Amino acid sequence: MTTQGSKFYLFTFAIILVIVSFANVKSASADVFVKGHFRNGKFVAPYFRRNPDSSFSNNFSTYGNINPYTGEVGTKMAPSYNYSYDKAALDRYEYDLERLFEDDKAEPNPQEEQDKKEATEMFNAYIENINYGLPEISYTILEQKMKDKYTVEQFSEPRMSSMYEIHDISSHSTDTGVTVEGNWTRTDTSTGTTEDLKFRYEMIKEDGEWKLSSRYTNE
Repeated sequence: MTTQGSKFYLFTFAIILVIVSFANVKSASADVFVKGHFRNGKFVAPYFRRNPDSSFSNNFSTYGNINPYTGEVGTKMAPSYNYSYDKAALDRYEYDLERLFEDDKAEPNPQEEQDKKEATEMFNAYIENINYGLPEISYTILEQKMKDKYTVEQFSEPRMSSMYEIHDISSHSTDTGVTVEGNWTRTDTSTGTTEDLKFRYEMIKEDGEWKLSSRYTNE
């Protein structure tokens, strides 16, 4: 090898050493020396770790990485969390979620509550008059569409032989009025037979009064 070639080789090697040294210094500057300390009653020997940051992928303990100081291969597939911190965060989240739903709850509408009360009372009056043998009064609680279908006699005759025992009843407002529904037992007074049914009736306001609508279902 010529003297000139040797000089070029030495110069190139020196440049490489500078680059490697700079990389090592830069890498070392990114690491933190942790002094020996006690944790949970056990002594932890001094060690180097990566400078804390928000990245999990560049930790020595992360799977695929190698600790240059110990030669150990990383095994962690996901970051570990401090339970107490996460528990506190979860508690705050649940509190905020509950408060959100509390704020989102609709305030009771006084008019709707009054409508449900009046419609339910009128429906109960309808049933009571049938049970007392006064279907003619129940007929007056029908909306006009239903009155147009039956005469008083046609409406009253089949109801004279029926009695109803309501077991539970509920109501909710609709776009057209109030739905009243629940369960009852119907007794045929002429035969003494009974049957348990679900009922669902629509009550609407007609001429300022609650009336039984033609829209209803019994099961």
